[in-house]
Amino acid sequence: RAGHFDQAAFAAALAQWKERDWPRPILEFYDGKRSAENVLKEASSWHESKDAAQRCESKFYIAEWHLAHSDVAAATPLLLAVSTGCPTDFIEYSSALAELKRIGVPVPKE
Repeated sequence: RAGHFDQAAFAAALAQWKERDWPRPILEFYDGKRSAENVLKEASSWHESKDAAQRCESKFYIAEWHLAHSDVAAATPLLLAVSTGCPTDFIEYSSALAELKRIGVPVPKE
């Protein structure tokens, strides 16, 4: 969120990911090729054993996209979902807590 987005470099990096590699759906969302709803749906159907992890990651990175577009209202429920429903050892968990604190939303009891 702090720098400039280089669309060409991002597209080149995205091209290196295979069609069925995770987290390609999240990257395609950032590239404007998928909707947030589609990413969350895809996260639930990617690999059954990893559904919860992928939903957690999806919610966090979609929230980050909303924050990058100054849409705190859309990001907040996603960050809250990560803070209450993701494993505490996920980097997205602690990052969601930090984002909630940064935007002034009370963090649920840990």
